[in-house]
Amino acid sequence: MTWPRRAALVVGLPALVLAGGVVLALREPSRDRAALARELDRQAAALQSAFERLLQESARLTRLAARSGSHLAWQAGRRGRLARRLEAIAVFDAEGRIAEWSGTPHPWLEDPPPGLPGSRSRVLQDGLLVRFVYLGEPEPGGRRAGLTLVWVSPVAGLAWEPLLGAGRDWDLRAEFFDARTMDIEEARAYAQVLEAWRPRDELARRLVLRDGDGTPLAAITLRSPPADQRARRHRRR
Repeated sequence: MTWPRRAALVVGLPALVLAGGVVLALREPSRDRAALARELDRQAAALQSAFERLLQESARLTRLAARSGSHLAWQAGRRGRLARRLEAIAVFDAEGRIAEWSGTPHPWLEDPPPGLPGSRSRVLQDGLLVRFVYLGEPEPGGRRAGLTLVWVSPVAGLAWEPLLGAGRDWDLRAEFFDARTMDIEEARAYAQVLEAWRPRDELARRLVLRDGDGTPLAAITLRSPPADQRARRHRRR
């Protein structure tokens, strides 16, 4: 065997083995990332479903209050999954005045700002404190009820992630559409911009959470953490 051929064999064989190893190494993470992407889609769908259940529970409590009184609805809410977050339930007469209440009604529950005349839901953000204000559908005769929930309160130990059942394997970032600083048209336009976002990383998802009227209330960005962080989280379990 000539020297050039022998040199080529000595240099080329390890390079071929190395290249094959690189290909295999790339294929395995690729399979892992595909599985993570599918799980991320499932988690995003679960968050959306959890938020819809939150709206349904808000509608159920306000309907109960309008029909049977705020005290009964308050007791039902304090026994359910929203017990620590329920701040107030109020019943309004046909003229829009508060007829009765339980808890501590927020001023916006009684006097919604002019920028949101047709919206049943709004989010209020005071620093790190985030509230959700919900007005139920009017009953025959004009009575209706509303409630406020505390979505986020570091002082009370209330976080956003448990409310939606977010798993610890994912990094979740929430951006709230504060009705004090954004009217409904601005919120809708901003939500369209956010929904048009396409992440560079396939292991990220964004969804805009809306109420039944289509009013955008929050935007959620869900990401899979780097592999080393995922491994550390699993080891801590």
